[in-house]
Amino acid sequence: AYSNGGPLEVDPDLPTTLTQALIRTSKVHPDKGVMFIDVEGNEDFMPYAELLENAKHMLAGFQALGMKPADRVMLQVDNLRDHFTCFWGAVLNGMVPVTVAVAPTYQDTNAVVTKLYNTWELLDHPPVVTSTHLVDALEGLESVIGMKDIRVLDVESLKHPTASEDIYDAKPEDRVFFQLTSGSTGVPKCIQETHRGIIAHAHGSAQFNKYTHEDSTLNWLAADHVVPILTCHLKDVFLGMNEYQVKTQYVLSDPLNWLRLMAKYRVTTTWSPNFGFKLISESLVGQDELDLDLSCVRHWMNAGEQ
Repeated sequence: AYSNGGPLEVDPDLPTTLTQALIRTSKVHPDKGVMFIDVEGNEDFMPYAELLENAKHMLAGFQALGMKPADRVMLQVDNLRDHFTCFWGAVLNGMVPVTVAVAPTYQDTNAVVTKLYNTWELLDHPPVVTSTHLVDALEGLESVIGMKDIRVLDVESLKHPTASEDIYDAKPEDRVFFQLTSGSTGVPKCIQETHRGIIAHAHGSAQFNKYTHEDSTLNWLAADHVVPILTCHLKDVFLGMNEYQVKTQYVLSDPLNWLRLMAKYRVTTTWSPNFGFKLISESLVGQDELDLDLSCVRHWMNAGEQ
């Protein structure tokens, strides 16, 4: 089968790298940004201008440790605000981050710990950035699974008091991040996502779906999946859209929270693997009435529509 959506329409005046895109969006759309929603439903809005500024402090932290362009770094950060700030700090330094899900426990060799180990080996032992409360557990993996001399960096210690303006001059062909395959059959493979490829995806999504900066996206799946970072966050940064990044457990604890948030914020685009739609269907059984206006939502994606 062959499918062709027609020629890609690209405005030559728009950024050709995501670094340029974040800088541009922070200026052109100062009111747009990311709303983080934690497991308790607490809301924390960070404009893209603030994300850029915070990432510059993280950039300074990486540079103070001698980290340089093309270096690899693994992210094990369970706070969404810190995760995205750290991701951008790495990108601004020309580094290549890769996100692995936070394990339910690091005391034994479960599937997530095994994936973490295999990725660490595959990428030649890069440092691992993590939340403060996970530092000791990750350092303990040396004895649990043989991650000898694992270098664990506390995300809080990377937040340098002074922002760095020494931003790497990225090229369209440079890698932005590694996206892991599931690794269910062994060592995960790393898909190399470039500035050019991601921006082409953003252009294509906007062209096909008629997205503008007035649209918004809601994601509640974990950040190690490709959709939260590529199909949602990076596309939203490029297009200057508001986005809502929700901790997975907030929706799993009550799937109707997904619908409530969309109605509250007039979200226009959301997504889920098929099981998420099943959760909604099951939650609606027995509901006499659900007083939510979801007319705002014009695009529901499943995991196959990337």
